[in-house]
Amino acid sequence: MSRLLDCAFERRFENGPLIRAVFALPTDEPNVTVLFGPSGSGKTTLLRCLAGLERPDKGFIRMDGEAWCETSSGLHLPPQKRSLGFVFQDGALFPHLSAAGNLAYPLHGIPRAERLGCVQAMVELLGLDGLEHRKPGELSGGQRQRVALGRALIRRPRLVLMDEPLTALDRPARDALRHDLRRVFREMAIPVLLVTHDRDEAILLGDRMLMMQDGEIQQDGPPAEVFTRPRTPALAEALGIGTVVKARVLGSEGGLVRLLAGTAELLAPDPGSGYPLGEWVHACIRGEGVAVEKDVNAHADSSPRNRVRATITGMERTGPLVRLHLDCGFPLEALVTTWACEDLALKAGDSVLAMIKATAIHLIPVM
Repeated sequence: MSRLLDCAFERRFENGPLIRAVFALPTDEPNVTVLFGPSGSGKTTLLRCLAGLERPDKGFIRMDGEAWCETSSGLHLPPQKRSLGFVFQDGALFPHLSAAGNLAYPLHGIPRAERLGCVQAMVELLGLDGLEHRKPGELSGGQRQRVALGRALIRRPRLVLMDEPLTALDRPARDALRHDLRRVFREMAIPVLLVTHDRDEAILLGDRMLMMQDGEIQQDGPPAEVFTRPRTPALAEALGIGTVVKARVLGSEGGLVRLLAGTAELLAPDPGSGYPLGEWVHACIRGEGVAVEKDVNAHADSSPRNRVRATITGMERTGPLVRLHLDCGFPLEALVTTWACEDLALKAGDSVLAMIKATAIHLIPVM
């Protein structure tokens, strides 16, 4: 029989939202489940209910058949009896203890020699050598989060919960730590439930993703699949897909559906659902699947792209990328590198050729 974290519970706030969580996660193998969704969707409340920090109003939480919470009988195990680790956004380290002291804190009752061995193993695993005697105020943000992670892992819990542990870090520290996290999770072989707002983090770390919106889990699957094939237009927007436009089916040819979006014709992959002529669909277009060319008379190349004339109506820098707002008969967003913008000397008002990969278009029927 498979081991599972099995949950079906509700948490209702007076004059506020209803949070409903129904899901099951395997715990007999190392895996990272990402809980993703917009602010206010209920992610942290779900995590706190699992940890025992909040009490559900209805339902149950079971870990490998053991009840952690059963509202029908009034059972509610406190956090210290749930054999789990919790990593908060700010680390929540004890400021008066050294890094080694924070790591050792959960090991009360264990013989000194064994305790020191566990701490040293965690120091080596997390790259904390030489930092053992520093207090939290003497550590960088990334180092503090490594200590917080080690403290959560050191007793080898049955489950680790992480509430956006990298949000407060600067980009270099965040990038360095998230690349190490995957290795650490695999080596420790402990299932993890991770809350994040970061798409790259979700794809890099996650084996599975629960997409949460409006207090419920709306979609479940591998992160890359959820990001590229959202079930509803609202989920597409919450997942950061820049363009969701209503389009009419004009026909199909060679495994592609021909669409009219605004005044532009597009080709999109036919999912095999047999869209009839004249049916309305939502065309979801990922910004990274759109390229631009300054020469509006450029010839088509060998890649299967839709090519439409467009005008740049706005530009926004987002780290190493620039988000272009285009008018091509419908509003379209493109994500291009800063180098491409500089090479092409792009600016608002320019006429360009927008090239949209057919595979970057996902269709959702209008209900």
